[in-house]
Amino acid sequence: MKRNTRVIFLIALLVAIGLGWRWLTNSLGDKMYETLSARYPVDSFTLDDVKLSVLPLGATAQAHAEFEDLDFSVSFVKVLGDEDKVVDNLYEARSRKHYEDLFSERMEVFGDLVESYYLEMIVIGMGSLEEDSGLYPAALHVLLASDIRDTDRFVEAVEDIATAFEKTPVEGVDAYHFISFPGSVPESDLPSIGLQAAWLTNPTPTPIPTPTPRPTVTGTSAPGTTTKPTTKATTTASGPTKPEARPAFAYEITLLTDRFDTNTDRIRNGIRTVTYSTKDLQKLAESFHLDNTSKNLLNDAKARQTAVVTSSGTQRSTAKAAPTK
Repeated sequence: MKRNTRVIFLIALLVAIGLGWRWLTNSLGDKMYETLSARYPVDSFTLDDVKLSVLPLGATAQAHAEFEDLDFSVSFVKVLGDEDKVVDNLYEARSRKHYEDLFSERMEVFGDLVESYYLEMIVIGMGSLEEDSGLYPAALHVLLASDIRDTDRFVEAVEDIATAFEKTPVEGVDAYHFISFPGSVPESDLPSIGLQAAWLTNPTPTPIPTPTPRPTVTGTSAPGTTTKPTTKATTTASGPTKPEARPAFAYEITLLTDRFDTNTDRIRNGIRTVTYSTKDLQKLAESFHLDNTSKNLLNDAKARQTAVVTSSGTQRSTAKAAPTK
């Protein structure tokens, strides 16, 4: 009898928790909906996938603005000791759609020069929002094609694309960031911009210092005896250290539109290298929404950047990348 009572009690408790969870979810969803309707009175909204969250304490949801036909995220944040907040990224979603519509046709002009691109909104609070347009400024990130394998081709591609946008500027874009396809430029090309392949080595950790032996304390011997200080050196056994492998790298340069300088020498002098760990390459593939073929090239990036200089002085790659276009 007692066992049946416990089972009934447990079932009732689970039902109460489930009902309470649903009530709280619906309640916070209603608060988010009411806030959006008051904040943007010219539009109507629907909320989906409302979920309670622990960090931050409150709830999150996916919202859709019917008039603007925009999907965006919204969250209810419970602030202890202060007024609760409802946060949304409608302005950011609106800005992204605006720029994506502008660039969808413009980027097609460059054909095989570009592997992929993505837009990043520059959101520094509401202070960066343009009052007239209701848009955030943007930065365009461009990943160049994998068959651009030396500095000259990189400079040429950047100059061609940047010059086109300099002649027909896109209002609201503050920066253009260009990246060569990681691993496509061989290490032997680095001296052309004054760099050395050795500089690409991953930094080694700072060695742990060996503890200094304590000095011998005198005066504890028997009367009439002296204690000689120990002069034997302390040795630490260590095996041969394996040289740190150089990671995959790429060329990169950022051109700011407030001083848009597309001069060839300016571009060449502004080139820098950026190294990529395996995790970095995964993030890059996600940011640029690369297909499986391009992801496979990224996996072989370190092998493809290694180059051999023949006796005639010409350069060849040990593993040649196939174009992804």
